[in-house]
Amino acid sequence: MDCEIHSHEENETWVLVPRPRGRNILKNRWVYVIKYKPDGSVDRFKARLVIKGFLQKYGIDYTEIFAPVVRMEILRLLLALAAAMDWEVEQMDVKTAFLNGFLEEEIYMEQPVGYVQPGKEDHVCVLKKSLYGLKQAPRVWYYTFYEAMMAEGFVRLIKDHCVFIKTRGKEICIISVYVDDCW
Repeated sequence: MDCEIHSHEENETWVLVPRPRGRNILKNRWVYVIKYKPDGSVDRFKARLVIKGFLQKYGIDYTEIFAPVVRMEILRLLLALAAAMDWEVEQMDVKTAFLNGFLEEEIYMEQPVGYVQPGKEDHVCVLKKSLYGLKQAPRVWYYTFYEAMMAEGFVRLIKDHCVFIKTRGKEICIISVYVDDCW
């Protein structure tokens, strides 16, 4: 849990503020996961802080939540094209993807259990960045990814907003994204 809190501190996910009157203050919880090695033995134990997004109120804590994902027929087509052209295919999972995007909404959260700041027990967290469990987390991540691809000179397909292409001479790079998985 210390590592998770440290990550949020490094990422500047939130700042502590005095508890505002009349605002929806969301609760959070810890989710515990056992990570395994390829041989099935235990690799490590992980704790993740998750906000209780089901407590969010439409129009206050969020508005839009839709985030596109690559269509499966497009992904199959890209993989078939890669096989036919003998292209290298790589898969990547973007770690902590949902923690990278900045929020447009002002969202308040109770301090994490076990990590209440001494002397600031009456304070709450105002989120600066997205957090696991938020209804808009996938959308915030997608637009963060989209902006990064555009900044790197990629072009987004018109027919599938989760496929990005960049060419340089005879070289071509095609990236498709399904939530936080890329090919």
